[in-house]
Amino acid sequence: IDRNRSFKRLHDIAFEENTSPEDIIIDLGINYTGSASFHSINQNNMINFLKQPFVCIGSDGYFGGFDGNIRSFETFPKILSEYSGCGRDLVTEEAVYKMSTLPAMICRITNRGALRKNYKADILMLENKNIFLQNVYNSKIWNANTIVKYLFVNGKVVIFGGKFTGVYPGEIIR
Repeated sequence: IDRNRSFKRLHDIAFEENTSPEDIIIDLGINYTGSASFHSINQNNMINFLKQPFVCIGSDGYFGGFDGNIRSFETFPKILSEYSGCGRDLVTEEAVYKMSTLPAMICRITNRGALRKNYKADILMLENKNIFLQNVYNSKIWNANTIVKYLFVNGKVVIFGGKFTGVYPGEIIR
């Protein structure tokens, strides 16, 4: 894998290598195995899609440090920064519901997805005024410290005052 091409837009790679995007695609198809992420949905269609009551918000990525998939940490800040809150198309509470309670209901996980007695809950506290999406394509990794002030996973403190505690209390649900 060519690490110099990771997390970059096709147009940027072509510009850096002084070639066409088409030639980059051909080169990737011939010389490399792996995956790519494409962004092609019209914004109006995305908004209409997100507003549907049956649509939940999740990520199919994983975290693997700098080699990780940016979908693992970009999905939720992107929704909160670009589509919800303060006169935007999706109410923040609705976005959070679509990220927590609705997926738990769809997956029939009965003790998660909400803040209720005897539920396992992950609690994220952030400064709403600071929700914005950084340029993760160029920095390779999203810096949660800019907006995440406190994070509790399974009752353990993971981020305190914007600083990672070094604790990994997450667990595989099923």
